[in-house]
Amino acid sequence: MKTLAIATLGLVLAGTSVTALAGSQDREHLTQCKNAVTRVLGEDTDVKLKGIKRVRGGAHMRIRAVPVGGSSEMLTCWVDKSGITNIHDSAGVAMNIPAYDGSDKVSLND
Repeated sequence: MKTLAIATLGLVLAGTSVTALAGSQDREHLTQCKNAVTRVLGEDTDVKLKGIKRVRGGAHMRIRAVPVGGSSEMLTCWVDKSGITNIHDSAGVAMNIPAYDGSDKVSLND
């Protein structure tokens, strides 16, 4: 009986740590997607997560984006294992993400 209790406790703890790790990666991926959407649609775009689908190669995120003065748009953001982000609109057309130019970097040396 004692062995069964220890094994059950071990499985619960292992499941909890895997869930915490997935949550951490989801936050990173969501931040990458939000940054990409704001670069495409503008800084004042409201971005809300609607769903996450985790797969072996990365994560698919369904995002609702509402640009200032524009209409709501459902987007799919894909972040792969290497951190590359791709965004597709509801028709499946890829959106061009401009490169980050570093213009808003803050430096303590200046």
